[in-house]
Amino acid sequence: MKHIILLLFLASILTCKASAQEVIKAKDAHQYVGKIVTVIGKIKYIAGPGYLSSMSFQLVTDSSEVGIAITIPMKIWSKSKVLNEKQTGKIMKAKGLIEQIIKQDKKQNSLPYIVIKNVSDVQILK
Repeated sequence: MKHIILLLFLASILTCKASAQEVIKAKDAHQYVGKIVTVIGKIKYIAGPGYLSSMSFQLVTDSSEVGIAITIPMKIWSKSKVLNEKQTGKIMKAKGLIEQIIKQDKKQNSLPYIVIKNVSDVQILK
């Protein structure tokens, strides 16, 4: 009986954690700062790699200029065959913690961003 209760308890925890994952549009990222989500958007700009130790992709939704930056460290993008500077205009799906730097004057916040931790957390869809 104890094993069944323990099994049900573990199953409920795993179910809650899996269902808590949200999929959002890039233009809505600023509403999810501090949360782990999956973001989908069109790649508008790419910076790097060049002399940088990372690549940054700016994702937007539709014609909106507001979106999110996806930063992928070199140790991550170097493992991928599809993460390169020729992906502009394609759709990217990225999972991670949304962060944002708040400027001291507080009149304007910077673009929200995600730093990718694993190659499996980012995909090029089309």
